[in-house]
Amino acid sequence: MKPRQVSVAVIGGGIAGIEAAKKLAELHQSPLLVIPNQESLGGKTLRQGMLALRFLMEHRRSLSQEMTGTLLYQNLKRRLAEYQELWRKEVTKDLVRLGVEIVYGRARFKSPLEFSVGDVSYTAERVILATGSQWEECEENEKMWTVWDEIPASVVIFGGGKEACEVAYLFGSLGSEVTLVTMAGVVLEKEGERFRRIGERLLKQVGVKILSAHTLSEVKKETTGWKVQLSDTWGQQITLGAQRLCFMQKRKPSLPFEVEKDPLTGKIRVNERYQTKTQAVFACGDVIHAGCQAHVAKREGILVAENVFLDSVPPLVSSVSLHKDRIDYHIVPEVAFLGYPLVRVGMTEEEARMKFQPYELHVVEREWALYGERETPDFLRVSILLHKAKQHILGAVAYGPSAESLVNLMAFAMTKEVRFHEMGEIVYLAGSLEDRVGSLALEI
Repeated sequence: MKPRQVSVAVIGGGIAGIEAAKKLAELHQSPLLVIPNQESLGGKTLRQGMLALRFLMEHRRSLSQEMTGTLLYQNLKRRLAEYQELWRKEVTKDLVRLGVEIVYGRARFKSPLEFSVGDVSYTAERVILATGSQWEECEENEKMWTVWDEIPASVVIFGGGKEACEVAYLFGSLGSEVTLVTMAGVVLEKEGERFRRIGERLLKQVGVKILSAHTLSEVKKETTGWKVQLSDTWGQQITLGAQRLCFMQKRKPSLPFEVEKDPLTGKIRVNERYQTKTQAVFACGDVIHAGCQAHVAKREGILVAENVFLDSVPPLVSSVSLHKDRIDYHIVPEVAFLGYPLVRVGMTEEEARMKFQPYELHVVEREWALYGERETPDFLRVSILLHKAKQHILGAVAYGPSAESLVNLMAFAMTKEVRFHEMGEIVYLAGSLEDRVGSLALEI
């Protein structure tokens, strides 16, 4: 049978793939979106990533007074399943409305532009890889935390990144005895000292034990759970027992065919237009930087779709190179959900000290009480890193309700090079979070 000809095939139904398909449809490119199955829509972000963890944290607070233990956990999982089903229905409806053709099944490639799904063969003019990544698992292949039926009495989590810390915090707050094991010297190693200190304090508040600079020597299945043997940097051994294990140390991209990769990171190499070495193949999301957060994947999906469209349209002026604005990853916020959002943007203090002299830097810290439905207030804590003379915002860290809004405000100011004191002159609405930031700016 002759292969079907398609303009653009988007492989993968995570956030990046969904946004790429939607944008291509808006540009009248008639995209084909290939997803393994209906449950794959939303990818890891919806199943175990940012959307899932944020949902669980928010509902954990709302149910904390009503129930505890396994009953609480099962209620949370039921609500999450309902939310996921509703989310997928709404997104599917949106994709169909825009004219995206959805095909369920695994794409098996004969060449970068030729593939089959089931019994149907396709030839695409262009392909976007948005197949995501997965955690590298232990040989014992313990199931991921999302399929556990009950709260484990004890759990050992391997990994020190944001997602590992989020899962550790979740189960610690639910009453599990949690041990977080990281090969690095500290958890949240890449996030800066201030972000890391807050994260460590929050983890310890829910009883999480942190073992830094330890590697896994041996893991053994027992009748009551697991026994793991660890080694520290001095070669000393420690043995832990746990009902459950969770491996979240390193993600590897899920690739349907071979493309050029960075030999050190294993990530797909792309140029500034998200194009791989194979000219008609583009990539975005987790396959180009494993661990990509949902807000980054969303923007990359839109940008790669626009670049694919421009790649197919002959320029009106031959001397003009068409491309869309690139993402400035420096001002994209990083977020971890540890009860409330812990967010940062811009430089860490360590990075700023390497670029500027110590006397050029100024750190402003504040804590504001926010009154909501609870009898006792929640607190929003913020730390803003400034260039003392120029008053430019270099970075910010915030934790608490509305932390994301505050950091987004800082990111916008950084993008437009708004000086901190100028924020006090343009931000009003008394009593709002922005007004508090404006008042703080006028104090400095």
